[in-house]
Amino acid sequence: KGKYYVFDSNYNLKKAAEAQLDRTGPEGDVLCPAQIVADMAVDLDSFVDVFLVYELTMSRDVGEGSFFMCADFSDPANIRKLTFTAPWDFEWSMMAETTGSYACEFNSAKFRSLYGERSNPWFIILMKQDWFVKMVKDRWTELRTAKTGTKTDAVSRIISEERSVLNKYEKDLSRSQEGSVKDARKLMDWVESRVKQMDKLYLNK
Repeated sequence: KGKYYVFDSNYNLKKAAEAQLDRTGPEGDVLCPAQIVADMAVDLDSFVDVFLVYELTMSRDVGEGSFFMCADFSDPANIRKLTFTAPWDFEWSMMAETTGSYACEFNSAKFRSLYGERSNPWFIILMKQDWFVKMVKDRWTELRTAKTGTKTDAVSRIISEERSVLNKYEKDLSRSQEGSVKDARKLMDWVESRVKQMDKLYLNK
């Protein structure tokens, strides 16, 4: 509604001063007020990274359960903004379809009737903001672009390394009672298919 608030030194909300809403990005672009005030309270880079993780894996725990953040308000403190740290618990992910958006969408009525409401309001709201969508696309493009002196991008390199491990230790891994190398390869096939869908959604053209 065109009203922007920030925290004071005691973390009480106060109306943002005009000078606080006048900022430019690293490329000299003028930042919108919503991004400026959000950046004051939230580590937006960590939000982007964890969104991409949940979007890539299509984790059903994205809106409930294994979804955590941290902040440290002591003095001195290293984490003064609301920050996502290491995501975890992906036992209910990477299954079924690989198409479409997931983490930023409301659950379907059928899903809610079976498992309850597990939509993530953080990502649904943020992905309606052009500035956050740009951050997501820039980050995904960075991860999918080979850096100078390298042959592959970060995502492809990780997948390749995982497949290499499966090949190298196939005999040992085949002794496991929890699954099979064949299952693991099917999982990597799923991830590669999902990466292609992510490229359609988030890769800068």
